[in-house]
Amino acid sequence: MLFLVRFLTLFLLTFVIVQSRAIDAAVASNSGEETTINVAALKTYSRQISVKVIAGDTSGSGVLIQRQGHLYSVITNAHVLQSASYQVQTVDGQIYSATRLAANVQDNDLAVLQFQAARSYIVATLAPDLEVQEGDLVIAVGFPFNRRHTDATGFKFTQGQISLLLNTPLQGGYQLGYTNAIEKGMSGGAVLNERGYLIGVNGVHARPILGGSRNYQDGSQPCLPIQRLVFRSSWALPADTIFSVFGSLLALQIAPPLFVDPADKQFDVSWHRLQMQQNAAIAKQCQDM
Repeated sequence: MLFLVRFLTLFLLTFVIVQSRAIDAAVASNSGEETTINVAALKTYSRQISVKVIAGDTSGSGVLIQRQGHLYSVITNAHVLQSASYQVQTVDGQIYSATRLAANVQDNDLAVLQFQAARSYIVATLAPDLEVQEGDLVIAVGFPFNRRHTDATGFKFTQGQISLLLNTPLQGGYQLGYTNAIEKGMSGGAVLNERGYLIGVNGVHARPILGGSRNYQDGSQPCLPIQRLVFRSSWALPADTIFSVFGSLLALQIAPPLFVDPADKQFDVSWHRLQMQQNAAIAKQCQDM
């Protein structure tokens, strides 16, 4: 009897492993997507387009999104700009005085700063029409207050995946949820896909200390399964919101940078993508009840 139990246990374990690998291979082959990314290039690029936003006694992060001659525009969160004066620090360490152009447009937690610089800086590539889905790989960056996991300049580069996409925005305009470990100070930082497109802007970290629910922009409350996933996710305002709010105000760059390199570090997201999609689909079922 003991032998039979051990045999059945081993058989079931082997079956589960084989099935998991089969599902992994099927997802990878059917997705038609490249899961190998050039991490080194993305780190360099994300640092070049990022600025530290200094607002009085506090700070946040921002993304260079436009250049017109010597005039640069930076996208950040409106909640970062709680001061009367602003500065931005670029990748080369230079600090420039900045002026606020717009903030909290249509109740979205977004703002634009502008500054003058004779030096040349790289600006981000916005992807407002790019299709994204739960499980996709995302890069989120910024300048956290806690520098324990940053580089020498205080810059933090994180990898994660999209955990939830909401049709109805949360308060502040947040619709893009992801698993990256965002910290205080990274608000306004870039959220990129594996090809380097700007698909969102950081704004809310996961698991806030005070807890509580996050309501939709219209004041209604998500159903409990979605609330739980919202609580466990970091949140960004998506690129299409940035484009709809500031597209007419700014001439935003939409030329594609491609950072896919088969010779570089591989990050296999196929199995994790399936898990993320299943988690999101289960949570969203409560909306249909």
